[in-house]
Amino acid sequence: MFQTAWRKPIFVRLPGKTLLVRTPAEATDFLVDGWPFSPGEAYEKALDACQSCFDGHTTAEEARAAFIAACREANALVNI
Repeated sequence: MFQTAWRKPIFVRLPGKTLLVRTPAEATDFLVDGWPFSPGEAYEKALDACQSCFDGHTTAEEARAAFIAACREANALVNI
């Protein structure tokens, strides 16, 4: 599940570029190592959902929904 590609990738607006995120694993990497925004409540929920997906406690689509919410919170969502 953690490496399962989402049916539709997410495009995230970053300073000077756009990032394509296709899996919970990519979302986790970005949340942990590349998130350039202030972490808010949705960020924390997204990180928990992505890590829970790794453990098999949430689905890839649940992790996707949480990641989208974090991107919306940061006003960084380009396309879903």
